[in-house]
Amino acid sequence: METFVVMKKKYKQLPINNVHEGGAVIASLLREDWIYTNDVGSHISLKRHEGFFTFSEQARKKFGQNYKFISNGTLVTSTQGKKLNLDEVLTMLKSKDESLLQNMQWIFDNEFRFLDGKPLKT
Repeated sequence: METFVVMKKKYKQLPINNVHEGGAVIASLLREDWIYTNDVGSHISLKRHEGFFTFSEQARKKFGQNYKFISNGTLVTSTQGKKLNLDEVLTMLKSKDESLLQNMQWIFDNEFRFLDGKPLKT
């Protein structure tokens, strides 16, 4: 909210009409690595300060080399990242066969995973 008020005062010609549009602009600037934020995103800056990072830097810090950004900005599993197939998980969750649960114990190891990219059923 404060950022929106400051933007409207400082740049009166800025075509942003409400706080929601202001938030969208900030999110876009963040994804383009044009602004810096602290770890939780509660503070933003146009200049780098100690403890402030770009979106890409924070993603690399959190996910390491296991995940990467593709050209449309989507974060996907790299060749080193752990993947999860949604169909297999749903089959296991819907089944009464305990052996399926035992075979998928690895998904409960507290490691982060993205889906494997296979098209989802609609």
